[in-house]
Amino acid sequence: MGWERPPGHDRETIGQTDVLPVVALVTAFFLPPLGVVLGVLAIREARRHGGGRGLAVAAVVLGALASLVWLISVVMPEKLAHVVSVLFH
Repeated sequence: MGWERPPGHDRETIGQTDVLPVVALVTAFFLPPLGVVLGVLAIREARRHGGGRGLAVAAVVLGALASLVWLISVVMPEKLAHVVSVLFH
């Protein structure tokens, strides 16, 4: 009659954050597309093992937004400059 782990929690990391969501979030700042990919992988991992889902979702959102800004700045730099001047003026 001992304590049993909940289903899907077969690792020793119960109550701890996995490394992949943290790496995904940090990567989203420097290489946004890679941060999105790692974030999606971290979400899949969190479904199986639990833990780190919030960080993984943050990595996907941050990486997607940063990728969008990067894409706009490459394709239409004058439009981005206009949007920034309107927002911060």
